[in-house]
Amino acid sequence: MGAEANGQFLIVDMSVMNDADESIRMRTSSVNLMVGDAEYSPNTEASVYMDNSFSFEQLNPGVQVDGQIAYDVPQSTSADTVELKVNPVGLFSTAEPHYVNLGE
Repeated sequence: MGAEANGQFLIVDMSVMNDADESIRMRTSSVNLMVGDAEYSPNTEASVYMDNSFSFEQLNPGVQVDGQIAYDVPQSTSADTVELKVNPVGLFSTAEPHYVNLGE
């Protein structure tokens, strides 16, 4: 990878499906990585060098996209101890964040 991590890069493979009946605007900034109480944003510099980086703005109903997101985390971090925090999309959304345990 052409980017250098301060700790280590943790790469998350993911698929996102829009089950709603209208299009949504979603960006990688909507998906943060939780390690305990610490919250990590995607590393955009690393995504430039990835073949399958996950980035999009508009996702129409019934459409699925696949990709990867890189996070710069401490060397001691294990993928079994982290979870994704998916923040609600939509300017006026009142939904709560959704958490996905990556250790399962």
